[in-house]
Amino acid sequence: MLTLNLPSYEPQISQQNGDLYIYDPVRRAKLKLTPEEWVRQHYLNYLLHYLHYPKGLVKSEQGLEYHKKTKRADIIVYSSQNGQPSVLVECKAPFVKISARTLQQASVYISELKPKYMVLTNGLQHHCYKIEPELLPIAELPSYEHL
Repeated sequence: MLTLNLPSYEPQISQQNGDLYIYDPVRRAKLKLTPEEWVRQHYLNYLLHYLHYPKGLVKSEQGLEYHKKTKRADIIVYSSQNGQPSVLVECKAPFVKISARTLQQASVYISELKPKYMVLTNGLQHHCYKIEPELLPIAELPSYEHL
């Protein structure tokens, strides 16, 4: 798999029936290894081990209802104080450009979840925003202790 612009780590990779699987420590499951899953797992590792977000507050592929349709947010970090979403991370495969379309997709999640921060990433580029209520670009996502 492609080297990403995120800290490297040694993911648990296994093979079954010719397909590769990667272990997701948040969902505690082996998931089919796709380019987007590669990015999602690297960003989860970054959140948990570099920014020190507690694993119990992080959800991966969290479902939500939007106009009677089920959508799935890639990563949501919840607040330990009020249980509300604090951070939304939308992941794309490395070959998918972060664009206005990506932002439009994430805006659906923003309108429903109302997080304080949002990250759009393809593993190579990371666009971070603080939401107040307009999107304010920021250099990087704060660590858990600085939320």
